Amino acid sequence: MDPPKPEDARVTLVTSRNLVRASDAVPAHHRIADVRHGRGLTALPEDVWGGSDEDESADEDSADKSPERVRARKRRRRRCDAGRNEIVQALITASGLLNRVKVVEPQPASLEAARALHEDAYLQVLGAFEEASREELMAYNLVDDAAPFPHVLQHALWIAGASLCAAAELAAGSADIAVNLCGGRHHAGSSRASGFCFVNDIVLAAQELQRRFGRVMIVDIDVHHGDGTERAFLHSNKVLTISFHQREPGFFPGTGDSSCRGKGKGEGYNVNVPFTHESDRAAFLFAFEKVFRDSFAFFSPGAVVFVCGVDALKADPRGGLSLEAEDIVACTRIIRELCVDGPTRVPLLVTGAGGYDFAAAAKTWTRVVAELANAQSSLPEDVPEHEFFEMYGPSWRLR
Repeated sequence: MDPPKPEDARVTLVTSRNLVRASDAVPAHHRIADVRHGRGLTALPEDVWGGSDEDESADEDSADKSPERVRARKRRRRRCDAGRNEIVQALITASGLLNRVKVVEPQPASLEAARALHEDAYLQVLGAFEEASREELMAYNLVDDAAPFPHVLQHALWIAGASLCAAAELAAGSADIAVNLCGGRHHAGSSRASGFCFVNDIVLAAQELQRRFGRVMIVDIDVHHGDGTERAFLHSNKVLTISFHQREPGFFPGTGDSSCRGKGKGEGYNVNVPFTHESDRAAFLFAFEKVFRDSFAFFSPGAVVFVCGVDALKADPRGGLSLEAEDIVACTRIIRELCVDGPTRVPLLVTGAGGYDFAAAAKTWTRVVAELANAQSSLPEDVPEHEFFEMYGPSWRLR
């Protein structure tokens, strides 16, 4: 029998209106977010938490109350308050990619599912942080860039539920590739929040994949080292973790040296490939292809998780590397070729992660989904007109 053709790959995109809104509750996903990490959440509609779906926030001070002006003000306010994942989802939809994938709507993970990694005491404090003491918050690192906000536990469970849903699609054989762009919270530990991450959906999904496929390979290209994921599997020879990241004095999270290779049975199953801000694109792509292909051949994974952070793009305000969207797409192509286009298919779960230039993130992830769905040629060259079209000037180029 001939091997499957690339265009026959079945791609599932795990998304829904509620998932996008819950994910965007984290203040880092909003352009308007004050130092107390409060503005981002309060700008969101409350229906995802059980409130009203109506936008009651028309400009009360405006003298012009005509329906047209009220609607225009609401549109402007939505563009200003829109979260990253809402912007990403809008561009993917406007580009016609929903016609090339199967869309599956997730549900939030249960607390029991989250306990597969996270300590119950930590989850309890996360769910009732308003009642926690300063000492308790400090103990679980629920401060600074991981300061909690209203509905933070529900926010985290929605993200975890989406990645578990993606893993279930692969385990059931319903898809060859499953994508949750709202996921990728690789800094969270079993009892520790960090870097806007509260529940580690990558680890939870990898554990689910292990039940069906055995050996799981996790490859992470976020500009920040995937420290929480590394810690979870540091002693395991059943999960191979690879992280390509920036590592320099003072750069978060300060881990991920190339000498860190795992411990005990996990020795050699933890790979770190650090770069400095002076590293060029060619060096990154050369290292990525060599390390990924060599590791894939050595480990023979039953499933692969690709943590596709886009904060290594040169325009990203929180990054520092010099990558272009073409480089992220090239990494995606290399992974797809080995996992899906070869004679033996290896299920592939793709998550998002960091990415704080929202227009650049949206364009890059749209192109990543197109690459996964073998739909690159169908993408328009220019950003199609849609609700957030004005963000993409002055070039308005998609690819």
